[in-house]
Amino acid sequence: MASVRKSLAISFAQKYTAMAITIVSVMVIARLLTPKEIGIFSVGMALITIMQVLRDFGVGRYLIQEKELTSDRIRAAFTIILCTSWGLAAAIFFSAPVIAEFYKEPQTELIIWVLSISFFLAPFGLPVLSLLQREMNFAALYRINVSASFVQAATSIGLAWIGYGALGLAWGAVAGGATMAALATIYRPKEAWVWPGLREWRRVAGFGSFSSGAAIVNQFGLSANDLILGRMLGFSAVGIFSRADSLINMFRRYVGEAAGLVAMPAFSKVSREGGSLREPYLLAAQHATVLAWPFFGVLGLMAFPIVRIMFGGQWDAAVPLVQILSIGGAMLSIYMFGPQALVASGKVKSVFVIELVVQSLRALLIVVAASYSLEAVAGVNSFVFLLSAIIFTVAISRTIRFTFGEFLRAVSVSLAVTICTLLVPTLVYILVAPASGNLVLPLLISIAGAAVGWFAGIFVCRHPIRLEIVVILKNFPIKLPFLSG
Repeated sequence: MASVRKSLAISFAQKYTAMAITIVSVMVIARLLTPKEIGIFSVGMALITIMQVLRDFGVGRYLIQEKELTSDRIRAAFTIILCTSWGLAAAIFFSAPVIAEFYKEPQTELIIWVLSISFFLAPFGLPVLSLLQREMNFAALYRINVSASFVQAATSIGLAWIGYGALGLAWGAVAGGATMAALATIYRPKEAWVWPGLREWRRVAGFGSFSSGAAIVNQFGLSANDLILGRMLGFSAVGIFSRADSLINMFRRYVGEAAGLVAMPAFSKVSREGGSLREPYLLAAQHATVLAWPFFGVLGLMAFPIVRIMFGGQWDAAVPLVQILSIGGAMLSIYMFGPQALVASGKVKSVFVIELVVQSLRALLIVVAASYSLEAVAGVNSFVFLLSAIIFTVAISRTIRFTFGEFLRAVSVSLAVTICTLLVPTLVYILVAPASGNLVLPLLISIAGAAVGWFAGIFVCRHPIRLEIVVILKNFPIKLPFLSG
């Protein structure tokens, strides 16, 4: 447990450091670029992100969960990602003109060409990152990922400042990828120094086919907003929606992914040793919801001042989208660690089937909703997250043996803490509604009140996360009297 706590601490430190860098970058870039410019980059990046999942071919998850990882299997994993990366780089390069013609935006072609460069770098970084994650060497991962985030942000801001527009964001992404590949080489474990080989390729590919299939379908669903809106409503609409979605994704990226980096190897370790995932999963769900539900509650109530302060007045249309998408973010937290638990249990095919059904429905509903408004598209996304929460919870309960009632009782304490957290922000929203000339004070009071309410709630309601808080406080440099007993 101590090693998991330490890994979580470093993983969260990594994500929060990256979050601070990203927030500064986003605030500056939102004032340098127009919604249309950000929309053009978002569409190009959405296409590239889908190809990145196909490129990875589940190799990362395979390296983490494989019970008997041999040199031949590492060589096969490296060879597969080398072939997929360079093959897709060529395919992306030659398809860029067709994509630009489809969206009727010439700049999309150049952006895709630039972003494709990162595919040539991927084989030298991604397998190493997965092996470091398997070993739970999060100190090295911290240095690699934070450095890459800083280089990407600095490059993007610098190029946007001198007038490169959306293209500057693309070069920033490539610079971040190059930094990651270079540092991964420095921190490469000795077993990762291998030549290409195909002796165990069937074993790796057998896992990767379903794992990558699930990941591709999931990423297509997440990218469907940008891809469909770019064609139906134009790039300015994509820019507005992507700014709203970026606030929602802050929790997924900087909390969910941080915990997920630890959850996947931790779940896999329990499974390899023949243990039950029931208690670890229910505890993880409690931790996820007690962090997510208050976060999205405050974000929904204070959407206007947050959007204004972070992005500026030209992004006000994103406010109602943030409020609607906050509901979806809360639903996402319910099953945040579901795919990891299923993969660790050997149910990777189940994850693929669920994602295929859910994300296909998402894409269809977005096409319909885009005919009405961006608010309708946001509503569709929240509905799909709710549906996913139900389906994944049922699948996981059957796999690791818990009842739906047990799950509801486990997360009900998070609901009680959320109510405590939102008392002050709700009163502020009702009595001192934020307005153009009154942004900072209501937001500060809401955040401070929410923090006090959350800490009071976790102790009054005896939420399990209080034990982790006590451990942190007991190790705080300044000893607190009420923890001495």
